[in-house]
This record gives sequence, structure tokens and C-alpha cells, in this order.
Amino acid sequence: MELNKKISLKGIFFRYFFSIVSLSIIITLMIIGLFMLGIKNEFILPANAIEYSIKISENQIANSKDFDSSLIPKGAKYILLSKNNEIIESNMNETEVKDAISYLKGDRDINSYDGYYFSIKRDDGLCLIHYYLRASFSIDFFNKYLPNIDILFIGIYLIAIFLSIIAISFLFAKKLNNQLLPILNAAEKISEQDLDFEVGKSNIKELNHILKAISDMKDALKESLTKQWREEQLKKEQISALAHDIKTPLTIIRINVELLKSSELNEKDIEYTESAINNINRIEDYLRLLIELNSKNEAYGANIKQSNTDEFLSELKKQVDEIIKTKQIKIDFHISELPKKIYIDEKLISRAIINIISNAVDFSDFGSSIKFSLESYDNNLIFIILDEGIGFSPEDLKNAKNQFYIGDKSRNKKSNYGMGLYIADTIANLHGGDLIIENSDKTNGAKVTIKIPIKK
Repeated sequence: MELNKKISLKGIFFRYFFSIVSLSIIITLMIIGLFMLGIKNEFILPANAIEYSIKISENQIANSKDFDSSLIPKGAKYILLSKNNEIIESNMNETEVKDAISYLKGDRDINSYDGYYFSIKRDDGLCLIHYYLRASFSIDFFNKYLPNIDILFIGIYLIAIFLSIIAISFLFAKKLNNQLLPILNAAEKISEQDLDFEVGKSNIKELNHILKAISDMKDALKESLTKQWREEQLKKEQISALAHDIKTPLTIIRINVELLKSSELNEKDIEYTESAINNINRIEDYLRLLIELNSKNEAYGANIKQSNTDEFLSELKKQVDEIIKTKQIKIDFHISELPKKIYIDEKLISRAIINIISNAVDFSDFGSSIKFSLESYDNNLIFIILDEGIGFSPEDLKNAKNQFYIGDKSRNKKSNYGMGLYIADTIANLHGGDLIIENSDKTNGAKVTIKIPIKK
């Protein structure tokens, strides 16, 4: 199959079909030719050869004084019976003799599968010859060790057809594979995000249409990715600039708070200024992390290491207390028996819990309560935060962990940007755990659970 010119898949199919049919005809003619050549050279005897020889020798067999078995053609079986139906001579086996006697008595119907019988009357009795109307070899050795010549030629024919179909199929498959290579190469390049290449061409019309579509898709994808890359670069530059600009007013706030702290303050005011400085430090840490990740263009990972449980909880309580003071909310800490050492990223876990508690504070009334519990169960650390707020709507339960999801605008707070639960869920996943959101039957508010495995 040469594809130097454009051809359709239908044309290829017809070429394949025509090749198979043509080769089948050629093989058929070759088999017939070999058969006829064998007959011409008397290597193969035609189907009626034995019957023809019997008829030629019939008079000699019938009239000879002494029976001459050499007159019986090769490939035929005979039995010579006396007038009293006694067996005088035979080359049949016991079963064949029984069949022949049954035939003479009229007790046996025969067909082409059983062969044919030819009876010749003699003065001393009867000669019954059994033969088949089928081609045979003129050499007894081949008749003995090879299958029936008809079956042999049919077998050779089928094998030749089968091998020819395999050969033609392999040839066509190889040609088609060569035509498919441009598609495979284009798909591989696109999967590697290498879009700076020329899409090849095929000599098959349908494949050429596919390659044209791939080329258009490649160009559109390249344009889209280029646009996306430019937008990402612009976004990174804006984030870096914004993060840098935030540092300036933050520095001013720090200076003023530190000046305020150095003045004469009562114990309560000192506590407030220290809280402000601690939160300024956390903001600076977040900005530093944001700038670093933005410059590296990679997501943050968890720095999981062994932590002292009591020290971690002590620092966490301080951060929580600073948040709940804004709405005079009470918090009930319930800490079950825990291992003295836990394997976590303290900063990330604290960040996740603070985000959840901040959400709980936003949706809680002044003077309400938040319940925080931490327990070790089934080789997992279980953090649970319950509030007495409005809880999650059905839509919230489906989407609250999605980035920038802010829920019902009528209930949404201006300070809620849809990032808190997304960040908490990401941090839980970084620890090999999960974030579970639901509504509490106890408080009728929201229930958020962080579940992470205890690593030993």
C-alpha cells in the first residue's frame, strides 16, 4: 500500500480487501495448478481412477480361471467368495469383511462416506471390490502416512490463506502506523507542554483533518498558556509589590506600639500592646512566607517535626485568647490525655486552628461560647471547634472548603474572603489528614474537625 497520494480510509479498506481477495484467488489457482500437475505426471490419481481401473479389469477378473489379485487396483479392498458364500481370499480386515457381507445380504445402506462396492461374478463365485471415489497418491507410502489428498490440499490452502492475511495485515498496519506517527508525535509534544513544533502531515485524508485540528488546538493552547503565563507573572509582581508595600505601614504601627509600650502604662494596657506586637510579628512572618513562595513559584509545604504538646497548647491558647477578646467570647478548652510529644508543623497547625476560630468568632454573638477540644483517638489527633453561631447552610457544607467561597452574601462578613477553611483544609492535607465540616447538634452552630495521624 503506497500512500504517496492522498487517500481516504475507505480507499485503504478497499485496497486491503482487494489485496486479500486477489491473493486468495492466486493461491486457489496455484493449488488447482499443483493438483492438475500432479495428475498429469501421475503422481496424483483422480477421484475416479480406481473405479476406471476396475471397469477395465472387470472381464479379466470375471473370466480368469485362477483369480489374480494383481488385477485389483491399488487402494481398493476385495473379497473373493465361493458359490456357498465362503471366503476364499481377501485383503479386508474383519470389520470390512462384515460390512461387505452385510452389503451383499442387503442389510447395509451405503453412502459416499462408506465408499462404494463393485461386484463381479465368476464361475467359482463372486468378487466384491470396495473403493472410494476420491483422489489419492500413486505412491502407497504417501497414502499411508499423509492425510487424504483432498484434506491435505484444503489444509494447505487454508494455511496459505491464513499466512497471507497475516502478512498483508502486518504490511498494512506498518503503513498505517507510519501515517499515525505525526499524530502520536504531536500528542507527545503537547503532553510535555512543548508547543514550539510543527505538526506533521499524513497522506490519509481523515488523519490529515485530525492533524489540522491538532495544529489549531496547539496554536490556541500556546496562545492561552502564553497569556496565562503573562497574567501569572503580572500577578506575582503585584503580590510582591503589595506585600512589600504592606511592610511600610506595618513598620509604622510597630514603632508606635513599641513607643506606646515604653511609656507609662497600666497592666491592662501593657497586655494589649504586647498582644499587638505579637500579632504584628505573625503578620510579618506571613508576609515573609508570601514573598518567598511567590518568588519561588511553588506551594508551601509542611515542616513536620517533634513538638512538645504542652508548649504547643500553651502558645495556641495565647493566640486564641487574643482573638476571642474582640467579642468577649468565652472559650472552653477540653484537652484529653495526649502523648507528650506530637509530630506536627506547629506554625501551620496553629494557623489552621486560628483561621477556624476566627470564622467562629465572626459568626458568633457577643458573649457567646466556643468549645475547643483536642483528643487522641485511633492513632489520630482530633481537633474540634464548636460555636454557637448560625452554622453551615447545605450549600456551605458542599463548598466551604473551596478557595474564595464566601457563601450567602446576606450572612457574609466583610472580613471573610473565603480563604480560612480552604487554608485549614490545605494544612490538614499537608499533614496527611482531613478537615471535616458539619453542624453541631449540641450548640446548633458550626462544627469543624481537623483530623491528622499521629506519627511516631
